[in-house]
Amino acid sequence: ERPACQGSLMATSNGSTETLLSKPNSLRVNALVAVFFFPALGAFICGYDAGATSFALVQLMDTTTAGVKWSAYFKEHAFVQGCVTSSCVAGSLIGSVIVFYIADWLGRRREIVIAAVLYLVGALVEGLAGLVNADWGLGVLLVGRVMYGIGAGFALHGGSAYLAEMSPPNLRGSMASGKDASLVLGIVAGYSVGYALTSIKTGWALMYCMAVVPAVVLLVGAECVLPPSARWLVLQGQPEAAIKSLLFTMKIRSEAQMVLEDMEALAVGKNKPKDSSQPSVFGCFFIPHTRKPLFICLMIVTLQQITGQPSIILYADTIFTEEGISSAFTIGLGAIKFVATLVAVFLVDRFGRRPLLLTGCTLMLAALFALTAAFAWPIGGNMGLSETSVVVAMCVYVIGFQIGFGPAWFILMGEMFPLEIRGQAVAVVVFTNYFWNLVVTFAFQAEVKALGPAVTFNIFLAIDLFAIYFIATKLPETKGMSLEAIERMFASTTKNEEDNQRPSIRYGSI
Repeated sequence: ERPACQGSLMATSNGSTETLLSKPNSLRVNALVAVFFFPALGAFICGYDAGATSFALVQLMDTTTAGVKWSAYFKEHAFVQGCVTSSCVAGSLIGSVIVFYIADWLGRRREIVIAAVLYLVGALVEGLAGLVNADWGLGVLLVGRVMYGIGAGFALHGGSAYLAEMSPPNLRGSMASGKDASLVLGIVAGYSVGYALTSIKTGWALMYCMAVVPAVVLLVGAECVLPPSARWLVLQGQPEAAIKSLLFTMKIRSEAQMVLEDMEALAVGKNKPKDSSQPSVFGCFFIPHTRKPLFICLMIVTLQQITGQPSIILYADTIFTEEGISSAFTIGLGAIKFVATLVAVFLVDRFGRRPLLLTGCTLMLAALFALTAAFAWPIGGNMGLSETSVVVAMCVYVIGFQIGFGPAWFILMGEMFPLEIRGQAVAVVVFTNYFWNLVVTFAFQAEVKALGPAVTFNIFLAIDLFAIYFIATKLPETKGMSLEAIERMFASTTKNEEDNQRPSIRYGSI
């Protein structure tokens, strides 16, 4: 029986289910590894594109090494550059809209399978664009990047829900943070491959083609190794299949049966017939016990994007080049980002979500202040004080981001929603994340040209100050809690708020 990380499965009021799901002797370690590895691989492939694109943009603007005639047109039009950079994110937006409507019908595991197929086809199409000298080759590249992006939307939605539903409560934060570490590792891999291939003619096309290899591994693993999520199977009214999924992870059938009974007890009345209608996007906000966690998650993903993260990652090489700093520093920046994420992996289930988020945002605040100063008052040259400040500030920024926002949104969107609405709520969060990513990515270069980098980073700094306030006052701590306990906490809070508001006729405050 293959192992499967039966996860954050539900808890009884006395916590017996959490105990069963956290007992080392009750779980199959190799199953936990498999359940973590394949969703994390989906994140790795997503991150790889961000890293590779940082170097691909530079080469596409070099008519001598781009290898295609349309690179001259690409070089002269900032709007086209923004389209190429943002097309993958636009695809992810499309993917998140699609999964909103089909997630609960499709299932978490099959989302990952479809993501692998889209990654594979998208990477091949991107690579083929390097063989097209005519102007329509740019269109081929855009199509491939949109397909790749749709795959990322499926992968991050399905992978986040799958990990949340299949990971033990005491490891859920670390496993979700590990998924973010995998995304960062993908960025580093993209940086490394991009740096190695930048001097090779049409190297940008080879960078994108490299994603085919992990996409094939993901496809085989998700299709042949992983079981469907036990929670999803309970939601579909398939208890026998749910037991098989639990036994993929658990060693003792009687314990798996106890866990299943707890899951079914909480799922009473929530099973979704195949022909049942899904709530609308706005309908998610009018389900009382979903409204508050959805608002919190949407604020977290919005703040993590509009504090400048996409700009720092996607345009790192461009920023370094403009400051006269070697492109090799981009790889070093990615490596620091990865190490910082590993710190979060080991600390998030020990200290909690809130402390790490507040610490990370404070580090980002200091870094953004330094970046503002470095661009506003440049000093020296040839790696003078200003240039050194840029390097140090970017390193501090990515450390702060990866300790806080980086893993936090993966964790929170997987654990804060009740089972019956999780598919739709996670889709809304993923859509919001990619929407703001697209806005910031597309607008960054124009904003820098219009306002200057100092003012741009100062805007990010002001937003980060608000983020610290929001996290300190609005975000509840969920460390060590089962998904059931979190659901009960929000349901209880909502009920108390509604009771306190009577007799006024209005929705509960969030």
